[in-house]
Amino acid sequence: MDLKKRWINRRLIGIPILGILLLLLSFYETFFKKAGDFLAPEKIEEAEAIVIEGSELIREKAVKIGMDFISQKKGKLLIVVYQHSSDLPSLPRGEGGVREI
Repeated sequence: MDLKKRWINRRLIGIPILGILLLLLSFYETFFKKAGDFLAPEKIEEAEAIVIEGSELIREKAVKIGMDFISQKKGKLLIVVYQHSSDLPSLPRGEGGVREI
């Protein structure tokens, strides 16, 4: 009889968990769409800062687009973030137009 009770208890716990998983799976598209709209809105009038980030290479086109936003008064500040790779030799501070904030 003890084995039968364990089986029933496991089933009673498993059914609600399965229900929650099915509910989440049925609404995952809506969740991701809302999260994407929040994190990357389509219509931006003005930004406080425009951030361009790269780990190995920052493309010239990305910088030009950022500068266009600044010239069109759609942004106030352009920040270029370069994440230094340990494989490349480092530049001494202050060279190459790098300014520390």
